[in-house]
Amino acid sequence: MFKFKNVDAGLLVLRVTVGGLLLLHGLRKVEKPDESMENLEKILTKNDLPPAMSKGAYVGEVVAPIMMIAGYKTQTAASIVMFNMLMAVYTVNLDKIDKREKSGAWGLEVQGFYFFGSLALLLAGAGKYAIDKKQ
Repeated sequence: MFKFKNVDAGLLVLRVTVGGLLLLHGLRKVEKPDESMENLEKILTKNDLPPAMSKGAYVGEVVAPIMMIAGYKTQTAASIVMFNMLMAVYTVNLDKIDKREKSGAWGLEVQGFYFFGSLALLLAGAGKYAIDKKQ
């Protein structure tokens, strides 16, 4: 089969994919903060969490993805994204943990993608095509 292998290029693709797709979610919060953050504050309050935690969404969906894409402190960024996904599941999607969509997809497919993609980066690091080449 293929004899070509470039783990660092694979890590770059993973960083850009996970970080880039999640950043789109964060940009929505930046573009429409009144609408997005108000909804998030309501969700947090409903779950007996302080509404101020909503600001963490900017860190988890804007700052951490940018760090991940750049390969700057990738393992820290991955940890932040993983926590962000756990909070998303806990506050909004917990009822989908054992469900499947009509398409056959797992109810937490998107959150699972971000969580496990970040877990892979936490375990593997950024690779050499990154600001922090040592990771």
